[in-house]
Order: sequence, then C-alpha cells, then structure tokens
Amino acid sequence: MQARAFRAATTHEALALVSREFGPDALILETRRAPASRHVEVLAVPASRGSWEPGLLPALLAHGVDLSLALELALSPHPAQALGARLGRLRLLDWPRDRRVMAVGPTGAGKTTALAKLAARARSAHGCRVGLVNLDTVRPGAQEQGRILARLLDLEIATCEPARLPGLLEEWGGRVDLVLADTPGRNPRLPEQCEQLEAMVASFSPQLLLGVIPVTMDRQDALRWGEVLRDLGCSALLFTKLDESERWGLVLEMVAKTGLPLSYLTSSQDLWEGLEPAAPEVLARRLLGEAA
Repeated sequence: MQARAFRAATTHEALALVSREFGPDALILETRRAPASRHVEVLAVPASRGSWEPGLLPALLAHGVDLSLALELALSPHPAQALGARLGRLRLLDWPRDRRVMAVGPTGAGKTTALAKLAARARSAHGCRVGLVNLDTVRPGAQEQGRILARLLDLEIATCEPARLPGLLEEWGGRVDLVLADTPGRNPRLPEQCEQLEAMVASFSPQLLLGVIPVTMDRQDALRWGEVLRDLGCSALLFTKLDESERWGLVLEMVAKTGLPLSYLTSSQDLWEGLEPAAPEVLARRLLGEAA
C-alpha cells in the first residue's frame, strides 16, 4: 500500500483531509513542512480498525526500515511470518564441504574479527585445523594482529599478496583443513579497486564467500556495497557490530536489495563469543519489538 501526502495551510486542515479521504482510523506516518511551500504536509495510509498492531510500523521505522517495506510488513496479517519469510534463507559454514572461506567488505567492517570468531567455532565444533591468510599487506598492524590471533587460536597464519595465494594454499594443503581469507577494504566507487577484489576472489576460489557489513554503516554506502557483493558472487551476508547499534533495519533492507541469504550475526570483540546464526526469529523479535 502506498502512503499519500495531504497538503493544507494548517496541520488541522491537513488532518481533516486525511479523515475525509481515509476515515478516522487512518495511520499518520509523518507531519512536515511541504517542500518549497508554506503548506503543511501529512503523510498517511488508510486502514480499518484493528488491521495492525499499534506501534508496529513505528518500531520498524525506528530501526531504519524503508517506508514501503515497513508498510508491507505492518499491514500483513502475520507480520512476524512475513518478516521471517524475507529473512529465512541461511547459508552457514558447512564443513568439510566448505574448506575455503573468504570475507569481503568495507574498511573497518570487522572482517578479521568475524573470521577469527568463525575459526574458533570451527576448531571447537569440528576439531579442524584452521589457516588464516591475510591479503591486506598495507594496513598498519595487520601482521602483528595476525600473530596475536595465531597464538590465541592456535592457527596457521600468513600475510601475502594475491599472486602468492596458489603457492601458499599448496604449502598448507597437508596441514590445514579449513582456510579463511581476509581481504582489505576497498572503495566501491573506484572500478580498479573493485577489480582488485575480483582478482582476489578468483585467486582463492572460495566455497563460501561472505559479504561483511556493519549495521552501523550509512544506508546509502551499505547499499552501494550490496551491489558490489552481489556482483562478486557472494554466498551470503554477515552483519557485524550488532552490539553497537539499536537500529537493525539495514539487515532487512540489504537482504531485500541484494537477494542474498544471511549467514551470521556478530557482536563484541571477544573471539569466543558473539557469533550466532542469523536466525529469523531473533531478527524478527528485535525488528518488531513488543509490537510483534
């Protein structure tokens, strides 16, 4: 259902227009000053009494969910089921089928920490030997961080250029069961940097390619990255920093825009905690809140 804008000289007059057109049970979405005008503009949608739970639409909008998508969910007879249907596809690490996992995403997204958590989970759940290769040869402190992770998690670890990847993978072939590849952040607006990411993916040939996005990221920047991740052929989306934001709407919108399934959600800097499958019921409770 599309929202409709009503304009009048005063808010009272605009609300009267809404009531006349949509009836007394209309839902008022926003009251604002009309662009380039002295008029007041009221954004509203019609509804019959009891057709939605009070507070459901505001809860979704408070999370930053796009208005049209929020309306679709709020007006659904079963909002939680409708939301779950949109979020229900999961693509998790399936070891030993997945022996090469790569993380791509913006600078500062938390790719290294997410992979370290995944390494700890794989060692604990499957007892497999894990290698972590860092393809960011420029970032200050990357090698020292790698040495710390190797010591804490008992990993094979290396930092190398993409051209050296085939030789490293051959070297690790007999002593590593699972290889995780960390990539540098790139500017999605620069074609040459996107091509560098494509070359890294091609050199590694991952069975599981994770697009890593922090929920704290600007919406427009995240959606631009979504296009890059889809073009790279990502297997699934992994969202980080869920403990740093009260707004999780970006998760829903990225899934809707990219068509990619979800994988994991991460929070905290603790390497042994804060990694969980992106279960639809968990996200639904957070997004719909008490209104669910």
